[in-house]
Amino acid sequence: MAPKTTKATKAKKAAASKKQEPISNDIPEKRIESAISGLEKYLQKEEDTEKVNEKTGKFKLISDDDDELKDKLQLIVVNNVPFNEDTDVSKTKKAIFKPLTITTESSVHSHISEFKKILVIVNDSVKFNTDKEDETSEIYKLINEDKIPVGEIITPKKLKTLYKPFENKRQLLADHSVILCDDSIITLMPKLLGGKAFNKISSTPIPIRVRNSPITLSTSIKNFWNKKTAAKYPNGSTLNVNLGNLLTYSTEEDKKHLIENIKVIAKQFLEKYMIRSIFLKSNFSPVVPIFYNEKSLKELIKSKETAKAKQDEESEEVIKNKVEINGVEIELNAFNRALYEIANPEELETIFKKQIHSAKKRNAEDSEEDKNEEVKAPAKKQKKAAKKD
Repeated sequence: MAPKTTKATKAKKAAASKKQEPISNDIPEKRIESAISGLEKYLQKEEDTEKVNEKTGKFKLISDDDDELKDKLQLIVVNNVPFNEDTDVSKTKKAIFKPLTITTESSVHSHISEFKKILVIVNDSVKFNTDKEDETSEIYKLINEDKIPVGEIITPKKLKTLYKPFENKRQLLADHSVILCDDSIITLMPKLLGGKAFNKISSTPIPIRVRNSPITLSTSIKNFWNKKTAAKYPNGSTLNVNLGNLLTYSTEEDKKHLIENIKVIAKQFLEKYMIRSIFLKSNFSPVVPIFYNEKSLKELIKSKETAKAKQDEESEEVIKNKVEINGVEIELNAFNRALYEIANPEELETIFKKQIHSAKKRNAEDSEEDKNEEVKAPAKKQKKAAKKD
């Protein structure tokens, strides 16, 4: 015999059937392909139109500096609230010193045309070989076998001595595009590098594991180069992720890697935040939308409507607490407003004598200020007229 269906069971089934399907965190590949194709066509069109100098009408022999940056590709993620209010790190008020590390499917850095080198900062206590010229060192293998552009490998001691002068430190940061720092000394970096270094992602140290082991250091650098990128926590609700230069994704395989990277990066944000929309763009191009969240937009509209309703209520409350006694408008608090409602109308002037006196005094002062302004205005006009003569 089948078990009886209770009212509670029916209610649960009805609620389950009404439940909306969760929003998919996967952006369709075709949409991303279409966006990339559109940006490529835009760049090609711009290149064709800008081969001719607008002023002279002749073909350009030397390209502008900006031309090299036009294909710089960015993934733009828009959150419902500012990112620095919607993160765990923001609660510690250290978002400025901690970059956001993002997982990728393949290397983004190898597609950045202007990428220089990786600066590596390790603990003073490190004993293993970090000589780039020594064929037995792990760093040598990273540079020559894995083709990872490792630059200087320094310690806090060097930062305190050799790179203490401002110009030396400035040049060190300018020569590198990424800083990877031993996580055991990451807290020393604000003091050693200076606060201004943390204004840009290229000079913000990204923590990695070293554990006093050359293999661990090598693995951490490889992992970052091949499977990670980083971005700064913005003050607002818009975050940019650098995807490299679009024209460097020249083969079909490169384009597949780009699409996978966009999907993987977008998914991380969609799972963690209430993302409103995601766009692709190159420098100087229009933005191309690849995702928007209708639920997020509705929540944003609802929150704004709630805030407006609250503001209207407060304004209405102020209006309600304003009354007029013998031609003088006064503002009453909640207690005095209640007293006003029950008091004898003939005694109102006596009960609220103090408030009426203050209101009259304030009105007289405002009136005096208006008169002074009226007197000053013609005098200013006369002075200007005299100067012209």
